[in-house]
Amino acid sequence: MDGHGSIVHIHPSSALFEQESQMDWIIFHDVLVTSKIYVRTVCPILYEWVKDLLPKLHEIDVYELSSVAREEVTEEDVAKWEIKETAKRQKAEAQGEALKKLEKRNDESSVCDARARYLQRKQEREGKQGKVQ
Repeated sequence: MDGHGSIVHIHPSSALFEQESQMDWIIFHDVLVTSKIYVRTVCPILYEWVKDLLPKLHEIDVYELSSVAREEVTEEDVAKWEIKETAKRQKAEAQGEALKKLEKRNDESSVCDARARYLQRKQEREGKQGKVQ
């Protein structure tokens, strides 16, 4: 990151979270320091794209360049974020299950069965009405 061998991690809110092993090089915009150094707004890149720029990396103060102060995030903030993400996942799973039930209810077999029950009830009503008259 800064030429001093700092180890950075992709922030859990990133779409690339837990994919570090699949990427050799990244460009990032935000740095977030907690008990770990996280990077956000991450894009994987190829070495060939930046190899000519690497010698100049040591001349650049990345923090001055970004003009963004490091944000301090507490463990409480991380816990809140994890709770929020868990709720999102649970909601998405519930919606997926509801969609599966709806698809099952509307498949051809279910529609045919419902049609047969309807016609049977209709015939029974017509039979009762015929006896009453």
